Amino acid sequence: MEFLADAMQYHDKRCLETFRTGGKFYGALQPSGNGRPVEPQADFDPLLVRMDCFERNQKVRRCGAAYAPSVCARACMWWQVLAKLKEDLHEAELLRLSLEDVEMGRMSGPFRAAEVDLAKAAVASRFNVEQGMRLCQCAANRMLVSLLLVAGTREDGSTKVRPIDHMTESLVNASTAQLEKLSTDTLDLLFEITRALRAGCEVHTTANVVQRAQLCFHFAWQEPLELFKADIDSAFRRLPLLPEHRAAATVAFKVQGEPMLFQHNAMCFGAVSSVCHWDRIGVTGMRVCKH
Repeated sequence: MEFLADAMQYHDKRCLETFRTGGKFYGALQPSGNGRPVEPQADFDPLLVRMDCFERNQKVRRCGAAYAPSVCARACMWWQVLAKLKEDLHEAELLRLSLEDVEMGRMSGPFRAAEVDLAKAAVASRFNVEQGMRLCQCAANRMLVSLLLVAGTREDGSTKVRPIDHMTESLVNASTAQLEKLSTDTLDLLFEITRALRAGCEVHTTANVVQRAQLCFHFAWQEPLELFKADIDSAFRRLPLLPEHRAAATVAFKVQGEPMLFQHNAMCFGAVSSVCHWDRIGVTGMRVCKH
């Protein structure tokens, strides 16, 4: 990928260094050139989760409360997160997925609360989101389209779940600034491309109505027109975190009534930085393929 990006003189090839050194989990993120510049959000404070700057903060905002700027107060914040953890309906599955990530090097742990120096960490609660069958509607070029989403249902009919980490709760997202508004392709673009292809197929004016209906999604040379989507499994999890930022990626959930902690070594679902880093990688791959 790096060779190809260099050969085409791609403007953001430095994003590929993320695979080697890891990406920033918080702070001001490097602009990619894939969107328009914007100002950081109003509540952006890069010092909120910085271990070495915590004592210099005037206050830390969380749940409407102000805490004294001290290491002791920092630890108390995360103990409150642990105290508010609730039982998860898919607790066993959440533990299984976390241990699977440990085996793959994407997480470290598990740890009990007493084994972690909470004064040097930022802790977020971890929970599951069900990804079962859903019926939804969306507007595409003034047309209402019904979509049946079944990707989250396993072959045996059971519901697939995805672990989400509450990085707003741990102040990580408030400590992260995205300095550009990312620009992505939309469903409208797909609709217009499909309509243009369909228009190119309706050249068989001698065909009857039934035949034309059969031909409307074929090219003039009778090749079938097909749409498909390729998904990269666990995309965020393929991008490592900077080693010095991993303490801020500590997550917790209850296992048999007791808080269990893990530390991320890779980007996770729930962090603003994960979206930005993966967008840069994804756009790079797309540009290389198009070149």
